[in-house]
Amino acid sequence: IGALMEIDARRLHVAKAGKLPERLEVSGLPLPVDPYTLKPFRYTRLKDAECVIEGLPPEGGKPNPADSIRYEVKVRPRISKE
Repeated sequence: IGALMEIDARRLHVAKAGKLPERLEVSGLPLPVDPYTLKPFRYTRLKDAECVIEGLPPEGGKPNPADSIRYEVKVRPRISKE
């Protein structure tokens, strides 16, 4: 749920600013934490409208579907109704 909240927060930021933030802290929104690490999710901005949000495995662990996630997000521009 935290990762989905993170994605929605990025969508909100794009709606307001027109592009994804360089860093999560820039958005001014509360940052949900990854329940496995109790740290913020890893955020990597690839382009103005593309990013990766990852929940990493616990310290020293190797990624596997049971304890890590990766979302590749592409935000489409708003369609004008004019």
